[in-house]
Amino acid sequence: MLTPIINFGINDLDSSNFFNLEVVVAKKMVFVAHPMSGDIEGNTQKVIEICLRIHSSRVIPVFPSLVWRRYLGNSKRDKRLERSVNKEYFRRGFIDELWLYGDRITDGMKREIELAFRLGILVIPRTRETGLALKIIRDSLPRLV
Repeated sequence: MLTPIINFGINDLDSSNFFNLEVVVAKKMVFVAHPMSGDIEGNTQKVIEICLRIHSSRVIPVFPSLVWRRYLGNSKRDKRLERSVNKEYFRRGFIDELWLYGDRITDGMKREIELAFRLGILVIPRTRETGLALKIIRDSLPRLV
């Protein structure tokens, strides 16, 4: 949900309007989850297209792998480092929602989903396939009391 914020300050004071109030809708930081394995270049292009499509005055897409893969490569060590960096985006409160794209949910996406659930971050499937897979994952997780 977008949160309205009312901005005003001492510099907004003038003779015609004591307080010049401006209502601003806060932007959502959306972590984009998409399968990357297999056709890495093709999937990278798909993620770029998704980010371009959803980026707006209300949504800022976040997909750290676009950067990490360029300089970390694709080794096991680098994947572990990438996972730890992705977790920090969630743990530090940068992410408002997790949006799922693609034709399946990968192990990496599943880790991101589980982390989002633990932190109370909304998870939204954006394709039919991720919606069906998310239901299975949700049903398999232990219920939080």
